Amino acid sequence: MKLTLEQRKAAKAESVLQKTKTRMSKAAIARLRETKEQDAKNKAADAKLVEHFNGQQKTVESVMDWLHVIQKERTENIRKRAVKCFHFLSRGFKVYGIHDLTFFGELLPEQERMSIAAILTKYPAGIEVIGATQTVAAPERLCALGSKCARSVRRKGAAVTGNGKYCSQPCKSRSMRLATVSKDMAATA
Repeated sequence: MKLTLEQRKAAKAESVLQKTKTRMSKAAIARLRETKEQDAKNKAADAKLVEHFNGQQKTVESVMDWLHVIQKERTENIRKRAVKCFHFLSRGFKVYGIHDLTFFGELLPEQERMSIAAILTKYPAGIEVIGATQTVAAPERLCALGSKCARSVRRKGAAVTGNGKYCSQPCKSRSMRLATVSKDMAATA
């Protein structure tokens, strides 16, 4: 099949028309260029931050500070996330992007409900974290006889061991005698 000169000219015109339709507008090209430049700036800034982070000595507190700087809106469980992140950093994991810290410190839903001591057990880092090892000791229970306790010191009863109210068998016997004496006195009065 032979094409005429008119058909060839029409095909060329149609080809040129399609090329102009598929080209990006000048504004779209400018936006794409700006985005590319901003990505390059962000990449350079991220590299500087990583270099600065890798040059510092790492502690749980410093990791907490970095996590706060990276994600200011996520302050819940920040100590747990810092302990988990520090665990991975102390095991030799490297930070190549500053957001690797948030990745290392990401908690699973069941870990969010765990206590800080449980997180330290699961992710040991060989460190002592402030607030983690401070367990609240049960208040020392004193003998119910108080100053009348057989082993009282400075008018305070001795410490009670076990589940009872008295520190020793003599104090228990003494309390029974005191109870009967007070009943007899109440009956005579």
